[in-house]
Amino acid sequence: MVSAAESFLQVEDSFNRAIKILKEAYFQSNQNNYTIGIIKSANLLADGYLYLVDYSNATSKYFIAMRHAESIGDSVSMAKAYRGLGLVKFNMKQWADAISNFNTSRHFNAL
Repeated sequence: MVSAAESFLQVEDSFNRAIKILKEAYFQSNQNNYTIGIIKSANLLADGYLYLVDYSNATSKYFIAMRHAESIGDSVSMAKAYRGLGLVKFNMKQWADAISNFNTSRHFNAL
């Protein structure tokens, strides 16, 4: 389900369909306590919300992905979430926070 939605996120007119699929994937993963599914769907949902300039939902989903990734020691997903938060802060012109998040993302990518 997540893989199908990921391809829709690459085509602008398919974003709403991708968001719908990812919401369902997130819901199912959450219901079944499937941590990897929660992380992947939350990060991708956040990317979609970021593109749609819905910074509140993007931030929320990045933090959810980050929390779950931290619980299993998934440094790659942590890096993705911090990168996303950096992009949110960058788009909001909160430069210091953006730089901090980008640097933290680089740290997790180096692990």
